[in-house]
Amino acid sequence: MNTSQNKSNLVTFGANLQTVKLLTQILTSGEINVSSNNQQLIELTIKNKQIDLNIIDNQFLKELLKDNTKATSFLEQLKQLKTLAEQLNDEGVTITLSYKGVTMVTLGSEAKTNFTHVITGTKKIEINNLQKLIQIALF
Repeated sequence: MNTSQNKSNLVTFGANLQTVKLLTQILTSGEINVSSNNQQLIELTIKNKQIDLNIIDNQFLKELLKDNTKATSFLEQLKQLKTLAEQLNDEGVTITLSYKGVTMVTLGSEAKTNFTHVITGTKKIEINNLQKLIQIALF
């Protein structure tokens, strides 16, 4: 990856973190449901610096990740995720990513270390349900 792509990724990543910080500062609690063509896509719940992003439509998740992840390899994606998780921790914010109500990943201040810190290189990423995470990635 060239230097201009790295800078572009950092700018995009920084903007995303700013959006998360803004959400937790403005919204102390609430819920947002996003639908398209009468089909529910995501539920976003915010409460006391905790954000739960519950994906209802896994195709939407795949498109979201494809469109917003500029990293070209799994290791680059993991590095971006690690940086985000550590910055969330510094802000006292937790994000959980769920699929149809089943928590798959926890990032930030409330992540509990488990075997995944060996893979991720941080104690601020917790994989709550590896089987569901793999299932979503494959289908």
